[in-house]
Amino acid sequence: ILEVTKNLECALRFLRDETRVLHLWADGVCINQLDDDEKGKQVQQMGRVYEVAHHTVIFLGECDAAEEAVLVNMLSCFKKGVMYPEGEEGIKVLKEILARPWFYRIWILQELVMSHDPRLQIGNIRFPWWTLSRLRTLFSLDEAGKKESDDIGPKVCFSHATTGALGEVSTSLQGGF
Repeated sequence: ILEVTKNLECALRFLRDETRVLHLWADGVCINQLDDDEKGKQVQQMGRVYEVAHHTVIFLGECDAAEEAVLVNMLSCFKKGVMYPEGEEGIKVLKEILARPWFYRIWILQELVMSHDPRLQIGNIRFPWWTLSRLRTLFSLDEAGKKESDDIGPKVCFSHATTGALGEVSTSLQGGF
């Protein structure tokens, strides 16, 4: 029996694929959380863990049915290249996503920069990291020519130094840094 945090238990439940074997690295399972020496050594090796991973799944937690429906519709609009018709609703969901605790952790930059293919997962919905920054483009301009989504938060630019897998990603982190 291994005690894990509620968030890790939730992530493992949502990441599970009953049709195939998955090889996962989860710090809370793979690093002895009671041994500070081991934790120190493992933290120094995390860059390598991200480098060799095929995908990094950033699990942001569960979402309710309403939030899931809006996010699915926004991703569909993004894929089709059309504006999202419910601007206020979409902006509210983006703000809720960006307010999640993961965006306030300092080591997320390492996760993003070292990962070849980072993906966000909220409940059962998984999509590439770079898509989050592009969702801002789904909202129309107001009379002053300002984007409805401009008040989501400051833009922060990430660029992948080694492989360019992230490219230039400008996203709102709602003051997370």
